[in-house]
Amino acid sequence: EVESALQSVCHMWSGAPAAPSQSLSTATMSVVPTPMKSRLTSSAADITAEMIDQCKTLLHLFGVPFVIAPMEAEAQCVALEQAGLVEGIITNDSDTLLFGGKHIFRHVFDRHSDVEFYDADLIQEELGLSRQHMIHLALLLGSDYTEGIAGVGQVGSLEIVRNFERLEDFVAWHQGTEPQTL
Repeated sequence: EVESALQSVCHMWSGAPAAPSQSLSTATMSVVPTPMKSRLTSSAADITAEMIDQCKTLLHLFGVPFVIAPMEAEAQCVALEQAGLVEGIITNDSDTLLFGGKHIFRHVFDRHSDVEFYDADLIQEELGLSRQHMIHLALLLGSDYTEGIAGVGQVGSLEIVRNFERLEDFVAWHQGTEPQTL
């Protein structure tokens, strides 16, 4: 079970399908993103200002409170969670854990996938992966902010993260030199 959970966390950044996991109730606050393309990829269905306005109108009509995220919606959602205003975050963006999200729900609106639930405290407790470890995994495997390192897969990334406190230490070991800050 631990191995399955570990693979699930790694799959978040590698793009491979993860095993189904738990599901909990969702929060009642929404964050509406600003129109923006991903830093490394573009979406076939870009969100337009009109789509956002329609979404805001619907949320207002249904009485669902919302905020407009000034930049990164996931970072805004994490701030709301940390402030105790929401109980969890619904997103397919794995960077939410990197921003410090604690309760992440993925694939909520994908009828072809099971809803996945990630609890950062449980990941730390059962897998020994801190937020810093997950940031290092994302750097090695790739995320919205980095393409990752070619040839370093899930297994290699986990070995690096578990054996080196800092990525600089791994680079120094690999090059046979003294560690330096990157």
